[in-house]
Amino acid sequence: MAGFDDIPLAGMTTPALTTASHPVGRIAVAAASALLDGRPAARETVFPSALVARASA
Repeated sequence: MAGFDDIPLAGMTTPALTTASHPVGRIAVAAASALLDGRPAARETVFPSALVARASA
């Protein structure tokens, strides 16, 4: 079993839930900045994600 977005509860479950971590703050800032600056949407924007391996892996 695995989760998405590494919420704090994922590490507190039994067994601790393996999950993916994403830079949500950076994604939100990039989206809001592009919108507020009036820039056209990029065809593709890549942000690094990381696997947080826990006991459920």
